[in-house]
Order: sequence, then C-alpha cells, then structure tokens
Amino acid sequence: MSDSVALRHLHPGMIIVGLIKSIPRQIVGIVALLALLSKVEVARGALLVAAIIAVGIALRAAAWWRFTYAVTPDELTIESGLFNRNKRSIPWDRVQDVDIERDMFARVFGWAKVKLETGSAGKDEGSLDSIAIADAEALRDLVRARRSGALVASPSGESAAPQAPDIVFTMPARRLIQAGIFNFSLLWMAILFAIGNQIDEALPYGWKDIAAWLGLDQSRIFGLLNPVMILSGLSLFLVLGFLSGIVQMVVTNFGFRLGVDGAGLRRVRGLFTRSEVVIPRKRIQLAIVSRGWLSRRFGFARVAVQTLGMADRTSRGAQDLAPLAEGEETRQLLDLAGHFAEPDAGDFQPVSPAHTIIGVAAITLLPLAIITVNGLFRPQFLWLLLLVPLLGGFAWVSRRCHAWVASGGILAIRRGWFVEKRVLIPLDNIQSSTLERGPLQRRLGLASLIFDTAGGPATGWRIANINKDHAAQLLRDLRADAPSRKQVIA
Repeated sequence: MSDSVALRHLHPGMIIVGLIKSIPRQIVGIVALLALLSKVEVARGALLVAAIIAVGIALRAAAWWRFTYAVTPDELTIESGLFNRNKRSIPWDRVQDVDIERDMFARVFGWAKVKLETGSAGKDEGSLDSIAIADAEALRDLVRARRSGALVASPSGESAAPQAPDIVFTMPARRLIQAGIFNFSLLWMAILFAIGNQIDEALPYGWKDIAAWLGLDQSRIFGLLNPVMILSGLSLFLVLGFLSGIVQMVVTNFGFRLGVDGAGLRRVRGLFTRSEVVIPRKRIQLAIVSRGWLSRRFGFARVAVQTLGMADRTSRGAQDLAPLAEGEETRQLLDLAGHFAEPDAGDFQPVSPAHTIIGVAAITLLPLAIITVNGLFRPQFLWLLLLVPLLGGFAWVSRRCHAWVASGGILAIRRGWFVEKRVLIPLDNIQSSTLERGPLQRRLGLASLIFDTAGGPATGWRIANINKDHAAQLLRDLRADAPSRKQVIA
C-alpha cells in the first residue's frame, strides 16, 4: 500500500462500548465471579474486578489500534489481527451495496456499522464496526454511483444524494401489533428460567425456600391448585406470551419499509438497532411464504427470500420482505422478488400416507418405551403416558400437510401445519437433486428427494417419502423443464 494512502481507525469509543456489549455474553462468568467475591474481602474483590476490567480494556484497545482500513478509488483495504495479521483488499467493482446498521450506542454517538455486500456466499467480505455515519453514507453513495455507471472522483469526496427508493411495503403500528399477536412467543419463559438457573447458585437461598418463608407446606401448596388458580395461571401464561411476541416484533421491525432501489430491494427496520439492507434481486434464489395457524385464518403471511449472500441472523436463514403481509401484498411482493407464483392449495400433491405414520412412530415409540420401563419401577411415572398421544397428535397434524407441486417453472414444497411453510424454488436455481432411499423406504417402495440451491441450507430442501416411481419421474420432468441445469442423482 502506498504511503500516501491514509490509514484509518474505527471510532475509539468502540473500546468501551464493545466491553459493555460483551457483558450479556459473559453472564455465566459474571455469576461465577459474584460467587467468588462473596467469599473474599471487599478490598481484594474490588481489586480483582478492577484488574479484570483493565485487562479487558487493554486487549480491546490493542485490537482497536491494530485494526485499520484504507479507502482508495479502486478498493477498500482492511488490516486486522492482534498477533496474526490479516489483510483483505476488496475492489469496489465487486461490491454490490453497503448495508448500514446502527444500534442504540451507534445512534447516540453518531457512528454506524457497515457491511459490504458482494456476490459471494457466506460471511461478509468486509465489515467496519464503528465509523462515522457520514463516512458510512459516503461509502454507500460511492458503491451506488459505481453500480449505476456514474464516475466518482474520490470515495471520500462529496457525491450527489442517492435517489430515494420507491416504497412498496411498510409496517404501520397496527400491523406491527397484529404481527406480534400472531408471533406468540415463550421467549420470556426461557429468559426467566435462564436467569433463575444462573443466579440460584449465587444466592444464599434456593427458590424452594420461598414456600417455607410464606409458611406453606407442600400439602397446602397442592391444595391451592384449584381450578380458579389454574385458569388464572393459564391466562397469565397466554398474556405474557402475546406480549412477548409483540415486544419482539416491535423491537425488530419498528419503522419497517421496503423499497425498490434500482436492481435491488432496500429494507430499513429496527427500534434500538436501525438497519438498512439491500437485497439484489438477481441474487434471490427462492421465496419462502410462512403462515401460522392463527395468521392464515386472517389471510396473513410472512414473505422472505433466500439469497446468495449471508442471511439475516434475525430471520432464520432468509431475508424478510414482509413480516406480515395480506393476500394481495403477498402476491405483489413475490412477483417483485422474481415473478414467483404461489400455487393454490388444491394444486399440491400429498406425499405417501406412510410419511405421517413414520413420523408419529418416530416421535412416540422412544418416549413410550422410556416411560414404560421407568413405570415398572416407579408407578408414578406412568401418568406421563398421557403425553404420548399428545406428541403423536402433533406429529400427525404437522406431517399430514407435507406436499409438493411443480408447475410454471417453480417447484413448491409445503411443510407443517402449526406454521405452514411454502418454499418456492425456480427450476433454474436448483443446483443438484438427490434421490435418497433408506432401508425402510426400500421395503415400502418410497424415496425422498433433496434439492440443493446456492446459499441454501446444508441439508437442502426435501420432499420426503413419495412413491419411488413418482420420484424418478419428477426428476426426469424437472430435467426436461430446465435442460441447462446439472442433475446429480444418488
């Protein structure tokens, strides 16, 4: 690198902010430290805490100093590593867009995190955690100008303000609340359980001591479990679940808007962490339409797409186009994403009924055996047998909805009932197809088909347990419909 190119550092405030952000990830260590401090003198404990904080700050400061980047008219160069030095050079011609993310700290201090979106799959080619918002916007404007064919004299110079994207979908407050209600969540229970489990060892008492403090013995506690209390507890359980879903939806998707920006779709959302992400349409591999058991009764769906690049970590392997869209909005978004046509429910072909039977057996036989064996020695375990039909019922309801259809250049796979997911895969985007037959499937004359797409899950997209002759015919039909695609049949 030329000496005339100025090396830049990230904002120094990230040293302290990064230390604060790491606290939730160190909850186990903090609890252990509190337990240790309870057994030492106050002065020694304070000295130990100060030493740990000082070491943390020193390590982060060294990492900050060793992280540099340089912006030139041709490329972005990033050097990092405290001991092992890494140098990445990213030509601007490879960068398709710049995603800007601003969490609560970034919005207070006026900086942003930028991620460079390139044409490669996997993790980001380049990420700058804390740079001034003006520099982040300058990088974004530079990439947009190059993508549109405009000439830019200097990436750090002033450029014309980018044209605002045409907004095609938004999430007003009423829609956010609706989405939150449909997004019933038990996250609050997991959080409370985790907190209680972590602090239980650090406290000088246990949760079981609460009943003793209240003067309640075990028999009295069970006597209080009357229908009124059970109904009240169930009502509280439901209310907290719905509130948790609403809070998650508002925090994640507050101010959600999706717009068309040239050859891409630009999405902005977030309450505490405000993110701006571009989704190039030419990198979209397939569409995913999800409907919960409650939302589909009101005609709503979640619309997402899988791309070649890194998926949004909050959307479970896909990029959200709409957390909750009505029927016509769903059709418009699917058409906008790549002319995806969602089949009618009656067009789907169900898989073999054996698929449901196998699923019920797989989920019930092992618990049934375990409960029965334990019940021989401890009869009180036998009441758990009441749960086995419940597990079987869940498996039966979910598996009986598995179906598929191939038409109009699209392979559609449907799975689930409680959350029905429809995966719409263009035939030209299928990289390989695998025909799989296990020992039981061979005896039953069945087969499973697995379809791989670029950037998709490692396990692929599966049509399970269909007639082996139908599976072979489907592969031949798909090969005929998309002759340019390479098929691998195992």
